[in-house]
Amino acid sequence: MATTPTTFSPAEIAELTGAQLVAGEGAVPIASSFVFDTRKLVDPSGAVFLALRGERRDGHAYCLEAYARGVRLFWVEAPQTGLTGAWQLVNPQGVLPALQVLAAKHRSRMRYPVVGITGSNGKTIVKEWIATLLDGSLDVAKSPSSYNSQLGVALALLELTPAHEVAIIECGISRRGEMAALAAMVQPTLGVLTHFGDAHAEGFASAEEKLSEKLLLFSRCPEVLASSDDAAIASQLKAGPWQWLGVGSEGNYLSPMRAQPTATGWDVQLSFRGEAFSLVIAQPGQAALENAVIAVGVALRLGLSIQTINARIGNLQAVSLRSEMITDNPELTVIADAYNADAASARQAFALLEASRQHPRKRLILTDLEHQGPRAAEVQAELIQLAVARFGADAIELVGPLSVTLGAPLGIRAFPTTEALLAEFDYARYVGATVLLKGARRYALEQLLNPLSRHPGATTFRINLDAVVHNLRTIRRQLPAQTKVMCMLKAAAYGAGAWQLAQHLDREGVDAYGVAFTAEGIDLRQHGIGTPIVVLNADVPSLAE
Repeated sequence: MATTPTTFSPAEIAELTGAQLVAGEGAVPIASSFVFDTRKLVDPSGAVFLALRGERRDGHAYCLEAYARGVRLFWVEAPQTGLTGAWQLVNPQGVLPALQVLAAKHRSRMRYPVVGITGSNGKTIVKEWIATLLDGSLDVAKSPSSYNSQLGVALALLELTPAHEVAIIECGISRRGEMAALAAMVQPTLGVLTHFGDAHAEGFASAEEKLSEKLLLFSRCPEVLASSDDAAIASQLKAGPWQWLGVGSEGNYLSPMRAQPTATGWDVQLSFRGEAFSLVIAQPGQAALENAVIAVGVALRLGLSIQTINARIGNLQAVSLRSEMITDNPELTVIADAYNADAASARQAFALLEASRQHPRKRLILTDLEHQGPRAAEVQAELIQLAVARFGADAIELVGPLSVTLGAPLGIRAFPTTEALLAEFDYARYVGATVLLKGARRYALEQLLNPLSRHPGATTFRINLDAVVHNLRTIRRQLPAQTKVMCMLKAAAYGAGAWQLAQHLDREGVDAYGVAFTAEGIDLRQHGIGTPIVVLNADVPSLAE
């Protein structure tokens, strides 16, 4: 059974993108997932390996590795040797542009609203909050995690199916010339501009240039919803070829009449087209208020009633627990990815768990999915079957009423609620394992963190891995393309966690890591890091090691 609802035959991809199809042997593979990193390959059946050519690495160099892992369909710039019997799609002009063409044509087949979100800050939060408000009313498709790049947007769009009723697609840019390709793919029917600030400003000559580039996403969009509080931005939005739905103090669509901060968030009275209503937003801070009002505005535009929004506004939660690696307990490691659980993000989390090398065993706690509508049972069953194939039934625990029904015939431990799992919690089950918590927000899997860490109330030190990657990319853009980069990880990466950072930075094609002593390099190797390591203080006694 396919692990994604969208499938393509190689002949269909070739027809839609102009690729040359080099036929292989045996049954024609049906493409049901697109993989660009062999470390993220979970299920080779139906996988298309994308040989992407980047600034630092060439995906063609990894075709043989993908082939060895079972992939039999490849998308390349030129036919590759050594892939006996495999099928190859050949686009000499580049795989990424061809993938974007496929994504654009696939999106054009969908007849429901597509919300395109861009901005400097808050894109992911607003996307998740819109989906939370819509849950229960519409079958929602949305960008997994923060897939908002040239590649990520294409992959997100290829997850769309005719069964969905609305799509929410996040779009991010970091330099001039990037948004036109995203706009051509997304074709939004409703545009959303979140907070506009100085994030990613280094790729633009001015704030005006960056705003103009972002607004290209809406060039053929009939409506754009955005804050009205910045006069300069509002003037550009009013002058655009779209209908501007102003949100904020001067908004013509939705505006706060009163916003009173409370101990836990905001008590807000809003005016919506002349009608006043009140909301209690349980998230503190001015940014949370702005993001929540934008999400409410989109929900209203998509047909939700004020009464429905009021009933669901309490479900808005801070977007945390997204692929956080928690290593404070030496007996086990936790990967906390418990903000949302849709099929695409679950498959990504499975790949992360499978690639982990911290401990010899793996454990998965998975809840019922979100936003699946009438396909909920089908998609949940596919995901459970995939998890069993990768990790084994005895390594899995399920949470949620649907999971209880589906897990019983497979002999999988399943519980209707997280509280029921806690009542039978067995710490010994997780010792010596990397434990993935993957779940929908309503199941509150963070309740498991204290019993797993055995450090209730411990001080938390958080590293924003997305910020680390952003900094690395910013530095690289200032350097000649041939310049190699060594990331210093001595002294446990100055307390941040050496192998934890290395596993994340490996995806960016870092050339080498620097450590102070041989033992630090050995620790990286023991955690599965294969990148070259330079020992800066090597001494004669340690040379054998």
